[in-house]
Amino acid sequence: MLQCVEGIYREGQVELLEKPAQVKTARVFVTFVPNEEVDLQARGIGPEEAAERRWRLGAIAEDWCVPE
Repeated sequence: MLQCVEGIYREGQVELLEKPAQVKTARVFVTFVPNEEVDLQARGIGPEEAAERRWRLGAIAEDWCVPE
């Protein structure tokens, strides 16, 4: 079962902002998300394509984070 839980990395420690449901022990993958905004135009992504990608990802975001 995959779960998404947001956290903060600070001085070598990861602090979870919520407790994962029904998890006592599990392997984890930590992805570091930059604090600055991504320059989409520099990556060849225009406003229309960005909006479409945001819409497509929004369709799965709710399902991705559901405990089941």
